[in-house]
Amino acid sequence: MSNLMKLKNKPNFVAFPNGASDQEILDAESLLSLKFSSDFKEYTKEFGAVSFEGHELTGVVKSKRLNVVENTLAKRKTNNKFPLNYYVIENLGIDGLSILQDENGYVYLYSNENSIKKIASSLEEYFNDLE
Repeated sequence: MSNLMKLKNKPNFVAFPNGASDQEILDAESLLSLKFSSDFKEYTKEFGAVSFEGHELTGVVKSKRLNVVENTLAKRKTNNKFPLNYYVIENLGIDGLSILQDENGYVYLYSNENSIKKIASSLEEYFNDLE
């Protein structure tokens, strides 16, 4: 994700003071039994998790509210049809909608009715679309 640092220019940008370590990322992947996309790993290594312009994106952080593992496990617990090869990168908090990503980096809009719609080909594209 070559333009990752552009995130810092978003209005009201806030990031965790420290990004995630390689071991913390491996541990999170293990807990979810999946692999994160390369751009998600880069993002969470740099920032941990971020918020900007009314968006709160998950990452590998200690905050339960913004932790990708906690958010993904909560979705799995409340919906037994939640796809196991996806992880939550943003909980929209509206009508059960979430933004998911897969190991290949594709980003999806997901509803609790198990509707999945591809909305971006990468995390960077998703961030750019939020401008």
